Amino acid sequence: IQFNDQSSDSLINETTNWEWDFDDGSPVNNSQSPQHTFPQNGSYEVCLVASNTEGTDTICHTINISCYALPEADFTFNNTPQPVVFFVDHSSGYPQSWHWDFNDLGTTSTEINPAFTFSTNDTFNVCLIVSNYLGSDTLCQAVEITSYLPPVANFNYQIINDTIVEFQDISTQTPTSWLWDFDFYGETSTDQNPTMVYPLAGDYNVCLTAENPIGTSTAFCQTISIVLWENNNYADNKSVKMYPQPMHEQITIELPKNISNKSHVYLYNLLGERITPKISYQDNSIVLYRNSLPVGFYMIDVREGSGSVFKGKILIE
Repeated sequence: IQFNDQSSDSLINETTNWEWDFDDGSPVNNSQSPQHTFPQNGSYEVCLVASNTEGTDTICHTINISCYALPEADFTFNNTPQPVVFFVDHSSGYPQSWHWDFNDLGTTSTEINPAFTFSTNDTFNVCLIVSNYLGSDTLCQAVEITSYLPPVANFNYQIINDTIVEFQDISTQTPTSWLWDFDFYGETSTDQNPTMVYPLAGDYNVCLTAENPIGTSTAFCQTISIVLWENNNYADNKSVKMYPQPMHEQITIELPKNISNKSHVYLYNLLGERITPKISYQDNSIVLYRNSLPVGFYMIDVREGSGSVFKGKILIE
């Protein structure tokens, strides 16, 4: 109900304060012309106390409320664009609370007009319970979702330092799992955006398969061309010797005399993960120890300052 203040002002001072008591247990309202919702049917003695610096005055009126009835639940919905569905309450009887059950992973809402994104294709029995002090009512309607599709796999990639490849998933239809086949000795990954190190030059047919709750994509494949690292400081790598190859317990890296034997050594596995190996320096050589490294290919990068002086591959058997 909209209440309008019609208090008269004195010749000198205007009304400056208003106190509305709605006789229903609600807090006093100090607005000049408030709106108020009564909680149930009945007669209410509504009083206004108006005041200024000269004094106060009070007036009361009886307000009869009879509009409340047992609520009757009703709603419509718009499921375009799916999977977002917009619900609009049309319940009668002046409900005071709303409870929506979307029948999807236990999700509910107490909003009057909620929007909800369904998780998958299905027919969902959506129920609305409306209540007021007289009671409650429930209405359920079927909402059909058909917009979800299996993923369409796709990816980009970037080659770094000739043999490190960073892959970026750009599949559509919201995949939730990924399977990468790197076409190198059975190496795979389930990361969304993996990194792969190729120790050998060649063309590799890399394939991505993506999956979501609806289904699995067909494999999307691209050919990745890998060229062996070149040594920027030396014409070829013959000036650097590594032995024995393949490595079993340790490998010696024999450097040219004009390279410091205090160079930094970086080791990477095929997933591009940097490994900190145990090493020792002997004369103009660096000895790298296997310790607990698993079998497989590794890339080694020997650096002086900010530049690389040697890059190569190690096979551990």
